[in-house]
Amino acid sequence: MFLTQYIYETGFASVLRNPGLAAAASILMGLVVLMLAQLWLSRRAEGRGTR
Repeated sequence: MFLTQYIYETGFASVLRNPGLAAAASILMGLVVLMLAQLWLSRRAEGRGTR
């Protein structure tokens, strides 16, 4: 199961809705995406500095 599917099912689709858990999972996913974007941008900037 993908994380986005887990967030949707936990927060909205299941019988036992738990919006707090879905919100926490989506915050963690956002942090991971931001960290990966920062890593990608820093490596891209390193490549430009050596030319």
